[in-house]
This record gives sequence, structure tokens and C-alpha cells, in this order.
Amino acid sequence: MRILTIATSIILSVEGIVGDRTLAQITPDRTLGAENSQMFRDASGRLVDIGGGAIRGTNLFHSFTEFNVGGQQQVYFTHPAGIENILSRVTGGNPSEILGTLGVNGNANLFLLNPNGILFGRDARLDVAGSFVATTADRFSFNNGLEFSAVDPDLPPLLTLTINPGVQPGRVVGGTITNRGNLTAGQDLSLIANTLNLSGRLQAGRALTLRALDTVRIRDRSTHPFLASAGGDLRVQGDRQVNIFALNHPNSGLFAGENLVLRSANGVQGDARYTAGGDFRIEQLNGRLGSLSSPYDPIIRANGNVSFTRYTGASLHIFAGGAVNIGSIEITGTDATNSINETVVLSDGSTLRVNGATQPTLDIRAGTTAVGTPSGVTGTPAPTGLSQSTPTSADITIGEIILNQPDGLIFLTNQYQPNSLNGTIELGLVDAIASPVGGSIILDARNGITLNDIVEVSGVDLATNFITGNGGDVTLLAGGDIRLNEGAIISDGLLGGNIRLNSEGSIAIRGTGNSTESSIASNTFTDTAGASSGSIEITARSLSSSNAGNIAAITFGNGNAGNITISADDFISLDNSEIVNVVEVGATGSGGDIDVTTRSLSLENVSGILALTLADGAAGDVNLTARESASLNDSQVASFVNLGAAGQGGNLNLSTSSLLVTNGAQVSANTLGLGSAGQVRINAADSVILDGISDNGIASGVFSNVFNRIDADGLIIATEGNGGNIDLTTRSLSILNGAQINASTEGIGDAGNINLNANSVRVTGTGFDSFQNIFSPSSIVSEVLFDADGAGGSISLTAATLEVSDGAQISASTDGLGNAGNLDLNITDSVTLTGTASGLFADTLTGSSGNGGSIFLSSNQVLIRDEASIGVGSDGFGVGGNIQIDGDSLFLDSRGLISARTASTTGGNITLNLANTIVLRRESEISTTAGTAQAGGDGGNVTVDTNFLVAVESENSDITANAFQGQGGNISITAIGVFGIAPREAQTELSDITASSEFGVDGVIEINRPDVDPSRGTAELPTDVVDASRLVAQGCSAGNEAIASQIGEFTITGRGGLPPSPTEQLNGDAILADWEPLETPADVSQADSSADLSADSSIDTTDTTIAMESAPTELVEAQGWRSPPTVNSPSSPKPPQRHILPGQLPQLVIN
Repeated sequence: MRILTIATSIILSVEGIVGDRTLAQITPDRTLGAENSQMFRDASGRLVDIGGGAIRGTNLFHSFTEFNVGGQQQVYFTHPAGIENILSRVTGGNPSEILGTLGVNGNANLFLLNPNGILFGRDARLDVAGSFVATTADRFSFNNGLEFSAVDPDLPPLLTLTINPGVQPGRVVGGTITNRGNLTAGQDLSLIANTLNLSGRLQAGRALTLRALDTVRIRDRSTHPFLASAGGDLRVQGDRQVNIFALNHPNSGLFAGENLVLRSANGVQGDARYTAGGDFRIEQLNGRLGSLSSPYDPIIRANGNVSFTRYTGASLHIFAGGAVNIGSIEITGTDATNSINETVVLSDGSTLRVNGATQPTLDIRAGTTAVGTPSGVTGTPAPTGLSQSTPTSADITIGEIILNQPDGLIFLTNQYQPNSLNGTIELGLVDAIASPVGGSIILDARNGITLNDIVEVSGVDLATNFITGNGGDVTLLAGGDIRLNEGAIISDGLLGGNIRLNSEGSIAIRGTGNSTESSIASNTFTDTAGASSGSIEITARSLSSSNAGNIAAITFGNGNAGNITISADDFISLDNSEIVNVVEVGATGSGGDIDVTTRSLSLENVSGILALTLADGAAGDVNLTARESASLNDSQVASFVNLGAAGQGGNLNLSTSSLLVTNGAQVSANTLGLGSAGQVRINAADSVILDGISDNGIASGVFSNVFNRIDADGLIIATEGNGGNIDLTTRSLSILNGAQINASTEGIGDAGNINLNANSVRVTGTGFDSFQNIFSPSSIVSEVLFDADGAGGSISLTAATLEVSDGAQISASTDGLGNAGNLDLNITDSVTLTGTASGLFADTLTGSSGNGGSIFLSSNQVLIRDEASIGVGSDGFGVGGNIQIDGDSLFLDSRGLISARTASTTGGNITLNLANTIVLRRESEISTTAGTAQAGGDGGNVTVDTNFLVAVESENSDITANAFQGQGGNISITAIGVFGIAPREAQTELSDITASSEFGVDGVIEINRPDVDPSRGTAELPTDVVDASRLVAQGCSAGNEAIASQIGEFTITGRGGLPPSPTEQLNGDAILADWEPLETPADVSQADSSADLSADSSIDTTDTTIAMESAPTELVEAQGWRSPPTVNSPSSPKPPQRHILPGQLPQLVIN
């Protein structure tokens, strides 16, 4: 402000200054009459005050035909007391040139209206403590409908007016405001015209408004910065266009203490640095979000939110204290001179280099306190006095991102120097496809991440659509959940990039039902042998995938597929989804491994975890760890060598506490090609339950299969690969309702072995196969299928207890050229086989030529009942196997069967080594009969070694080694006793032992008894008959309770009894505790004569008198001994076990 004193001024009349434009360049018009404007200047004319004017309330009106300020002039409007607003208009036809200083002597607001245009020269200055408005509108319009017009210059309104600076201009008819100077207003600053051409500096203590009916054009130069700075809001509006390029000078920029808004109907071209204490917005004229384009590199910093619909241009950097909401972004290149170069530390401690000058970059950091100049950025720091906006979130929401430049970077975070707000990241389509290297994506979210469309970072030449480079990396770090809603993450390339998802919450993949559109995939196409693709690494509290939301690592070339590693603390759930690692057709590279670790694993509705090879490359391994439980329902965990593939199958390792496999679900390692299948290893600390058959006839279970393949002409091509072994260890194994553990071959390759280790094994029931309309048994099976040349695998089972019931089976069979495997069962406690068709089997089927397997069973107790059986046999041309059972006792009941029968070949042998007993009840049978098809073949041998062989003669239980045309087998029985069953020439209705032949030579039956004394175990009776009543003291007879109570008691303890013969000593069974020294007579008084005697008490009768009749003297042999006090007697032996036979023979007790 400058005050011109009367002493140094010359008062000029209106007429005196009209012709002196070179001096004053200000010409008042006559529209105000007596209230016309007046000028006061010094002698040089360079210092001018403008007085006069029409006062209306707190408003002062001036009117000029010309209004110009020379380059050396200082023009000030005087400020009468009480005046708040000074309104000046130019009614002539020339634009105003403000080349010097224009100000107000006081705090009033200044309004300058010239429809012809206004030019602020390079040396133009404002000295306005209040607000300043310059406009090319044709009038000022007031709220009551009155006007102060430059084209219809009436007197100013007579009413008292209240004017809000910046909102009064009327219709803008044309004209341009050009600024090259330094315009500063203490309060608001507004430039309003048809066109704004702006450079220089614009500074407002409060709001800065730049508004054009047509275009706002902003430029800087390398020697002259452009600066637009507002203590409050900064609004730039070009109705048709906003065109900003202000990156030539490092100090250029647009700064707002509060909100910064760029508004245009047709988008904003804005190359500049923007800083806002509040929100930053690009808007359309209706207030909706608009678009921003920048061929170079804008940097946006806002304490509040950043919002616009679209961005197109070079590297974009955004720092927001609040949220960022952008509809779509397309990054077209780098900016070598105006970008950020900084190393950022991510939330997981890793680092990232951000350099928009060398790498096409989208860099958005929301919810940050670093709104000021970030590390590595050049340019004017944010102005002081920025308001502290209070945004409500730090979310980043972007509908689409396109970065089709090589080796680009998409970096979105609300973890960078974070404030206290929660923040999520939500994206739609992300297309970072480029050659030779696809872009990389890093999302680092304070809370959750949501992807609503495909995210692709592939090395594809967009002109040819060929893959020519490597795929980029994708990293998602979330403090909350990660959601893939009907979207996918894909990295294709000569080598696919790494994909890493790390969530402190849950990860959910929701597919579209189309696996190609809903997946996390890292794919490699390279021809470079040995090169490895990127891996997929997922870490979360939980992972769920549904509706074909797949996770895949695939190789299509010579390079190796990457590994898939998934770790979820709580659970992993797949619903109609897959985790796959694949060697595709034509590839020679190896598949990667799949490693999954969680507490609970659940697969539902045709889900899978699969390692496949369809070519020469080997499949990877599958390693699953579910600490508490793994559940598969109508799903599979598999390692697979597909049709024609030569690669080896991967191993499958599953470790859990409990495993549940239901409704056709399978854990399997199979081969249809030249390559061998992998191994299946299952370790379940608590239980494994395999249950049921699916509606389409697929059995639940664990499988290792060698399948044939069929070529295009329908011809069967034998598979040469071998099956893998199945190793299963658990506490409790249950196979129910048609489920299976199955190792088979139908090709040239051998089937794998089955090795089971459990405390208890239960195989029970059948399941209805609606596809074949049959009931299929629950089973543990090793099979050589029709025409297969491979050998069957063996079944080895170690357990404490085994139950096979209700039609279930454990079997090793052959229907082909290969030999069946063996059954080797080591059961420490008991084996129970119950129900029709239940049992243990090793067979050859009709038409087969392979030999049958053998069964080796070791168990303490074996029970076979209700038509269950243990059988080896041959219905084909091969030789049947043998049966050997070792243990303590064997019980067959209700048509229980042990069989080594053959149709036309030699019967197998049966060897039974049972230390205690063998019992046959109710038509049970042990048979090695040959020629059941009325053909040749010798009967097999039966060898029995036991203490007692017991049957009931009338129940028709048999031991047979018969033949039809061949020689009958031999039967050798070694036993202490054989009861209820006897050798006969042919089978009868009684319990028989036969070794006959219908047309051949009978076999030999041999029953061997050990060398024992026949008198041992029998008592020799005395020759003299004695009157027993004379031997009983009458004091103890019935009815003499009174006498007996005076004499005392005699108590017998222990489980023993009298000796078999008086000549023998007491049996050790009579004593349960050690003998004790006898007490002296002094230790026992007559008063103690009524005390009970325990097993370790002594008896003394020295002073005891018993009233009884005199009995004849009789010699009685000693029944034991009594030691004198100085001699200790030996301890009694431990009582042996007593065994009661099962069934209906409780009277037979064997010691």
C-alpha cells in the first residue's frame, strides 16, 4: 500500500487527464456524473492515487473508458472509511495493460472489469491487502438482480449491496487475461475471462480462482517459474480446456493450503507439480470427476484425497494423506528430468527402487504423512501453512491400469510413512504387457487388497501378440485381507515372473467359472533349457478359492516351471478350484513343486492340488502339511503322468493329524505314459478315513495306478511307466462304504507297493456304484488288470488291530500276464474278518496267466466268521499263492474260510502256526483244494502247528486238501489235542479232515502229538473206599455254628486247588504271593483264632483245641512245606495266563 500526500500531489480534473494517456493511462468516463472518478498523482506521474467514485453503502464504484498502468507506475485506489469493496469497470473498447503496480490504500477488496481483456506484464504487481478480482465479464451481477455493467453503463445501484468476492462476474463475452507478473492478494485472488494465459506468479492468502469460459493455459520457462499458490482453495477451471505445462523450472507448481481443483468439460492437460493441504480433484463442469493427461511427469501431493476419472501420460507420482480414487490410468513413458528417484522400504522390510526417469512408473502412496517433498524429488517444496486435512480413509481405488511400456513399475501403497488411517487397495483391470519385459506390480496395503479384474504382467509384443520377453513380478502385501473377485493375476513370458501374496488376514479367490479368467498363474515359454520360471508364494492367515479360482505354474517350453508355495496359519479351502503345476504338451522343462502348509486343508466340489506332466519334462512334487486336518470331498490331490508323457511323475507327500477323503475324492499318483508315477506318502498322526463312492462311480481313496492309453484309432497302447508306492502311517485307518487304497497296473509297468502302518485298521462295507449299477467293496487292493504285463505290488500292513467286515476286502490279484503281489500283515493284537465276501485275498482271475500272490499274516488272535475268508487261489493259468498265519489263536465261525483253492492248477499251501488254539465252528473250513473247475492240479498242503485243534463234530467244519484229477494235498497237524474233527476218506456231514482226489492219488493226513506222559493231568484214585463223614470234624458240620464260632475260621485264598494226585506237590497256581516264615506260638494267641488268613499269612495251631469225635488215624501225604523261622521259603511263580476259548465251549480251560 502506498499513500500519496496532498503536499506532493496535483489534483487533476477529469478533463485534464483525458488526453494524457502516456502519463496516467487511466481515463475515467462520465457515467457516474458528479461521482466520477478522480486521479491524484505526483509531479512525475508515476505515483497515482484514484479517488472519487460513487459510494453505495460499503461499496465504492469507479468507471473508466481506459484503464492502464505503465511499467514504472504505481496506481492505488484510495480507501474511504467504511468501504469494503472497490468496483471498477472499463467501458471503452481497449484492453487494460497492467505493467506496473496496482494496489489499494487500505484493506478493501478490488474488482477490475474489462470485457476487452486485461494484460499483466512481467513487472506487474498487486498491492492489495484484501481480495482482488480481475475479469473480462461484461458486468457485475448482484444477488438482488441489479447490475454494474461495462456495456450498458448505468449508474451503480442505489441500494446497499453485499458482495462476496469472486462470485459476482456476469456473462463472460470474450477477452483474455494474460499474466506474466507477480500478482499477490492478501485474501482471495480471482482471474476470470474467456481465456487465461498464465505464467509468472499468482499468490493468494486465501482462495485462488482461475476461471476461463474457454481455456486456461499455464506455462513456465526454464528461467521463469510459474507459481500458483493459495492459502485456501486453488481452483482452475477452463470450460473447454485446461492446459498446463509447468515443469521447465524446478520451482514451478500449483500449491493450495486447502483443496486444489482442476475443472474442465474436456479433461485437463496438466504437466506440473501439485500440492494441496486438502483434496486434489480433477472435475467436469458438473462437479463429477474428470480426466488428467500429461505427456511428461506430474507429481501430486495432497494432505487429503486425490480423485479423478482417468490419467494418461508419463510416469505419475501421487502422495496423499487420504484416499486416492482414479477411474483408469495409462502410463505411456518416462520423464528423464522431472521424476522421483527414491528407495522405498516396504512393509515386509524389503526395498524398492522408484525412478520415474528410467522406468515408466505409476507411483501412488496414500495415507502418508510424507506429503512434503519426498526423497529424490526436485522442485519447490510445498508452501508452509498447509492446512491439516482430516480425510477418513487411506484407500486406493483404481478401475484400470495400462502400462504397455517395457519394464514398467506399478507401485501402490498406503504403508509409506503411514498416518493413522486404515487403507485398502482396490483395482480393476491391470495390463502391464510389454516386450522385452513385462511390467512389475507392487501393492503394499495397510489393510486389504481387492482385485476385480485380470492383472497381467506379460512379456508380449503387442504388435504381433507373440511372447518375446519375460513376465514381470507381482507382489501383494496386505495388513488385512486379499480378495480376487472374478479376476486373475497372470505373468506370462519366456520366463514368467514371481508372484507373491502376503496377507496378515485372509486371501480369497472368487472365480468366474472359467479357469482361464480366474487364476494366479506364472507361465514360461522359453526355449532355454534349464532356465527357471518365477515362483508363486502365498502367505496368509487363511486361503479360500472358489468357482474355478485356480493357482498355476506352467511350463510350455524348455524352461522349468516355478514352484508354488502356500502357507496359511488357519485354513486353506478350495471349492471347485485347483492348485496346479504343469509341464504342458511339447515341453521338456521340469515342473515345479507344490508346497502347502496350513492348520486345516479342505477341498470340495471337484477341486484339486495337482502336479502334472504332459510331455518329456518331469512333474514336480506335491508336499502338503495340514497340522490338524485335511478333508477332500469329490476332489483330488494328485501327481500325474499324462497320455504319452515320458516325464517322471512327482512324489506326493501329505502330513496331517486327521485325513478325511469322501464322495469320490482321491489322493493319487498315476501314469498313462512312459514315465513312472511318483510315490504317495501319507502321515496322519491321529486318523485316516476314506469313505464312499461318488455319483459317477468314482471311489474315494488313495491310488497309485498305471493306466493304458487309447490312440486316435481306438487302439490300446500299453503304458510303460511303473506305479509309485503308497506309504501310509496313522493311528487309526478306516476305509468305508466302497472306498479304496489301490495300487494297480494295466500296462507294461509294474504297480506300486502299498505299505500301511497303523494302530487300528478298519475296512468295512460296500458302496453303490450308480454308474455301473453295482456294489463295490471297501478295499485295500493291489491289482494287475486285464492283459497287463506289469507285476502287481505287494501290500504290507502293520497294526495292532485289523477289522475287515461287511463285504470289505484286502486283496492282491492279477487279471493279466503279470504276477499278483503278496499280502504281508503283521497285526500284534487281533484280526477280525466278518461278513460275506469279506477277507484277505490273493487271486488270479479267469483267463489270466500271472501267478497269484501269497498271504502272510501274523497276529495274536485271528477271528474269521460269518462267511468271511482268507483266500489265495487261481482261476487262471497261473499258480496260486500260499497262506501262512502265525500267532496265538485262530477262530473260524459260521462258515469262516481259509482257502488256497485253484480251478485247474496246483493249489496253494496253507501253513498255520498258532501257539495256543485253532477252533472251527459251524461249517467253517480250511482248504487247499485244487481242480474246482473239475480240472487238473494237485491239492495244496495244509500244515498246522498248535496246542489244540478244536471243532464240533456235528457242525461240518472241514480241513481239506482235495483234488479232482490231480493228487490230493498233504495235511500235517501237530497238536497236543485234536477235538471234534477227524480224518476221513471223503467229506461228510461231519467235521472232516480230507486229502482225497476224485480221479487221482489221495494225499496224506498226518496228525502228530508231542511226546507227553498220558498220566500227566489225571489223578490216581485210592483203592480203599473211605466213609467221608468220618473224616469231617463235626464241630464244623451244619447246625454247629456255635461250636464253630468258638473254634475259629479257615480261609482259603488264591486261585489254586488240590493237586491232581496225592503223589504230586501243590501246583504253583495255589499261591498268589510269596511264602512267609511261620510265626512262633507266642505270636498267635487263642484270641486271634477267628482272624481271616490271607495268602501271605501263616498258620499256627499249637494251642488251639478243637472239639471233635475221635477219627481213625490215617496216613496223609504232605501237601506242601512249612519253613522254620530261620528259613525263607522261595517265592511262588507268577500265575500263568488262563485262556477261555471263544464260541460255545466255555467249559474248556487251557493253562
